[in-house]
Amino acid sequence: MVDSLNYSYDYGELSNSQKQAIITLIEKKDKDRRDLHVANWRPISLINVDVKIGSKAIAKRLENVLPNIIHHNQSTYVKGRIISDAVRMIEDVMEFSKRYNIEGRMICIDFKKAFDTVSRDFYFAPCPPLALDHHSHDGSTHSTTTSQVAF
Repeated sequence: MVDSLNYSYDYGELSNSQKQAIITLIEKKDKDRRDLHVANWRPISLINVDVKIGSKAIAKRLENVLPNIIHHNQSTYVKGRIISDAVRMIEDVMEFSKRYNIEGRMICIDFKKAFDTVSRDFYFAPCPPLALDHHSHDGSTHSTTTSQVAF
């Protein structure tokens, strides 16, 4: 297996069998199996075991490096960081703004719906009054749903 993965690394491509996957649907927790609505199911890819082991080995190596290269404000998907850190920071900023009578805006972006897209122009529209540089973005769409809250 190590030789196979090293070969793939050296040549920059996985073998055909390593690139294959079987995609199937599994029901979401607490959903009725008889209800075939797509929102009640999620896809899962059954991939080659060699690739899974190789991916895990790479992930374990990156685990020690990522906290040093991912900004400290990114509070999830890095070992030892939790979403409640971000929530606490938002609460602190809102309290500070209220205490010192500083007007502010907050944009909440929810990435949970992978196929719902909103153009960047839409969610950067409120940015000019905030003096944020939104002109450097390419205007492409991203998987987001948005809401805006003033505090």
